[in-house]
Amino acid sequence: MRQRRLESFKLLWDSNYWDPSARMPRRAAAIATCDEYQRKHSYLYVFRHACAPEFHDFMKHMLEHPCRTQHQEGQAIADICLCNVVRRQDSSLSLVQHVLDHGASPNRYQETGYTKDEPVSLAIRHGRLDTFQLLLSSGASIHGKRFGLGRDRILQIPIFAAATHMASHGPLLVLKCLDEGARINHTARIIDRSKPSLGTGSHRGALVPLPIYAYLAAITDWEPHPAAPKLGPIGGVKLWLDHGVTVAQNGIPIFDDDIQPRMGRRRLPILSLVCFVLLQRGIRRLRKDDFFEFIRFLAGLGSSHEQVLELRNMYHDIYLREGSIVRERWSAILLLLGCDEP
Repeated sequence: MRQRRLESFKLLWDSNYWDPSARMPRRAAAIATCDEYQRKHSYLYVFRHACAPEFHDFMKHMLEHPCRTQHQEGQAIADICLCNVVRRQDSSLSLVQHVLDHGASPNRYQETGYTKDEPVSLAIRHGRLDTFQLLLSSGASIHGKRFGLGRDRILQIPIFAAATHMASHGPLLVLKCLDEGARINHTARIIDRSKPSLGTGSHRGALVPLPIYAYLAAITDWEPHPAAPKLGPIGGVKLWLDHGVTVAQNGIPIFDDDIQPRMGRRRLPILSLVCFVLLQRGIRRLRKDDFFEFIRFLAGLGSSHEQVLELRNMYHDIYLREGSIVRERWSAILLLLGCDEP
């Protein structure tokens, strides 16, 4: 069956199936619409399956075909294959090199990939240091996507992808990105849409303007001294501070760009580090000693008084329903942040 599918892929490819200007026979308007929809989405199916190990022969056939320099919706076919290969965890470094040798350009993909993930960030997400270095040596930009309009995504900017990876695997790839020229205060328009732990639906998302925020949003283990190469949350934040992140008195890292995107009719605020974590995690986690110590550390970096008051009012009903441990610790945090009453 696999061989029959491989032969059918080759037959489609050799008959200009890849060509967006090729027209399929149409018997009626409804069928024509269906054909256009099928054509638009089925070529993605072919590209995706071509990168699977059992169809590598077909992918090599694609890359040796004269159409490899053609484009599909603004992207070179070889570049699409490159990104799909990097996305798969079962792809070898030699296969990535093969695609690069047959016309793929990671730098070109970063310019034409629109809202899609880019290959360097995908290599970081999978922890593939060898692929990361190969892509950079092949011309990829360490700064990722270079579009100025619209919102960004974590996997469009390598330093943000490395910050997310650092939370569970250690800082190696963050340090590699910095060594290659990434900016530790790279600003972006990223919105974390995970539900905040408020018990209400009053917030739809939080702004993730800098890599350190991406790191904070990705932390799931509050153990202060995990096994190497991981760092505890406090050690992780200290690493960012040691490498150039400067926090102002309001608890917000210093940056130069305007990075506040509109969300509906309002602007999302740039939160202080401590308010960002409390908004995303909630005060119920304060019953855990490790989380409480981390919040105390972040509170020592400062915060905006207005944001603290808003957070206090937001959590007031939850505070009244919690046990004595959470109530005492929440009161202590508010006192550190300059707010006398919970």
